[in-house]
Amino acid sequence: MAAALPGSDPLAAALAAGETPSPQAVRTVLYLRVGFLALVAHAFTVAVLSVMPLSFTSGSCFAGLAWLAVAVASAPALFGLYTSLAGQSVFFNAPEDR
Repeated sequence: MAAALPGSDPLAAALAAGETPSPQAVRTVLYLRVGFLALVAHAFTVAVLSVMPLSFTSGSCFAGLAWLAVAVASAPALFGLYTSLAGQSVFFNAPEDR
């Protein structure tokens, strides 16, 4: 854990002192770096996968609400069209004089 703190990089310290770092020090630093990147990648994956179902659900709910809003907004116009056509025959013209 101490090697993960800033300023405690054994590779940088060995290279600054003009020494060749030991294979064990190189392996330890690489394992820490790869482990940290794997942890970040895993956390990102879990976050994305946990948000996806919520976004799909909320998206479908909002799409349903949008259709409902369009239907409610157009209802008076459709009702007016229906009432204007209610007295007319759609299939044929009835004779006026009988």
